[in-house]
Amino acid sequence: MNLITRDPWRDLDKVFDGFFSPSRSHTGAAESGEQTFAPRVDIHERDDAYEISAELPGVKKDALVVKVEDGVLSITASKQQAKTEEDGRVLRRECVYGKYQRSFSLGDDVDEDSIEASFADGLLHLVVSKAQPQQPQAKEITIN
Repeated sequence: MNLITRDPWRDLDKVFDGFFSPSRSHTGAAESGEQTFAPRVDIHERDDAYEISAELPGVKKDALVVKVEDGVLSITASKQQAKTEEDGRVLRRECVYGKYQRSFSLGDDVDEDSIEASFADGLLHLVVSKAQPQQPQAKEITIN
């Protein structure tokens, strides 16, 4: 299984791009729904499977999609800010709202049909079973 690389400087670039953007609202760029965030993951390899844990704080289970397409495992989720009537002004807004997305290239050593997923307390846990290695088979060739 190969991790599709994530550019750690991308998030920093987005901070500066959003900060200096004239269209930036006073509540932050993430609220507008334009930003996509990559959830933090831990990946462990066992003898028989890969285990992936992804942090998705505040995401509801029905806003989470995990799919496999063309050998790529994708995690997509969204977290919307609750609309509330507030008295006063917002002094600080640090919570992340918007779309989460992360993808992994699975490679040939996994069994795509046996992926298991569970989600609790903002933590997505995936178990991606390894495929059984193909045993070389001898084939007799007929001599003409």
